[in-house]
Amino acid sequence: MRAKDVGVTVRASPAVPAHSPWDERAPGGRCWRYRALDYSFRLEVDDDLVYEMLDGYLAPFRSTDDRASSTLRVRRAHGGLFSLEVDGKAVPPALSASDVTRSIVWAVQQDAIRRTSSLLLLHASVAALGASAVALPAPMDSGKTTLVAGLVRSGFSYVSDEVLAIDPLTGLVRPFQKALRLEPPSWPLFPGLLQSLPAEMRTAEEDTPYHYVSAEALRPGAIEGQTPVSLRWVVFPSYVAGSTTRMEPISRAEALVALVDNSYNFKRFKAEGVRVLAQVLRDADCYRLRIGDLPSAIDAVRATVEGTTSSPSANGDATAH
Repeated sequence: MRAKDVGVTVRASPAVPAHSPWDERAPGGRCWRYRALDYSFRLEVDDDLVYEMLDGYLAPFRSTDDRASSTLRVRRAHGGLFSLEVDGKAVPPALSASDVTRSIVWAVQQDAIRRTSSLLLLHASVAALGASAVALPAPMDSGKTTLVAGLVRSGFSYVSDEVLAIDPLTGLVRPFQKALRLEPPSWPLFPGLLQSLPAEMRTAEEDTPYHYVSAEALRPGAIEGQTPVSLRWVVFPSYVAGSTTRMEPISRAEALVALVDNSYNFKRFKAEGVRVLAQVLRDADCYRLRIGDLPSAIDAVRATVEGTTSSPSANGDATAH
């Protein structure tokens, strides 16, 4: 069974009273509160190893909120397995330490997307230099996670792996600093990264062909805070094995259409979503990036964001025909 197939569906629960703002003692274990976008939740774990593994992945979401939409509980079961409860309801089957960790990390991502209504959410990885962000919108298997991991290791700040979250009131990008999900073909590109994971997470089960990695494991200091950033570059990546890496400018109108195609909740915003994207893209340069290999793709993005390439003439107004 794949970890994400456990089928964790989080339902609303009563408010959780505030105790210590950070480390709490829950009955039989430890507890933290977290907030990912609009989704707040409480995590209780009675096993130190699993607690440390989970908090290592969820640390960017730690929160002092005194209310929680959900409560997730992990308890030691038997034979080295663990049980998972969501708002008091057991979620079978019992899981290993690595599987319960993957299940919760995946569930938090899905519930954050599902429960967030105040932000326009697009399917993209995001990195930043200073207060300016480069978004990498693309469908699955386009190379965006590997590319953002490479950018982070090369010195960019980490903003998100799966979600470009835009505040419609300010046009700024809100961080969603979830753990990155890397699959086996990408691991040789990051020497030493696999060895930095907990031993329980390095075990390569045939039915779980991926690992989660925190941005801090890629580069200490990769997460500089939760401050919103401005969207300055939009780069649509696609990996083509054996090809030559090439960055090509596109119009803002073309970028707007492609962003809508990579949206999670555009139907919620409709015409307002078009207005927000058009406004954001007015200050952004837009490109398509064909990736032949990771090092040259990192160089191409860095050259673009550092202004060492000429200003593209194709970047017309987002409302152009």
